[in-house]
Amino acid sequence: MAKEQKEVKKRMVLHFPAETVNEPITYVLIKEHDVLVNILNADISHGKEGHLLVELIGEDRQVKSAMKYLKEKKV
Repeated sequence: MAKEQKEVKKRMVLHFPAETVNEPITYVLIKEHDVLVNILNADISHGKEGHLLVELIGEDRQVKSAMKYLKEKKV
């Protein structure tokens, strides 16, 4: 019998340096890490740094994978 994964929610503030503002980071989180991204607040300007208050929702392993990706992107 397969072990059921518990859904987890992780709320965090993402800080986007100017060089990453135009990258599809939330898209990658959704498509490659299979997490829901609930954007609670956003302040992003083209060519400048930005901030997102998000909630990542998914299985524990998916959320951990997404967080690792964010760390690698320095977001």
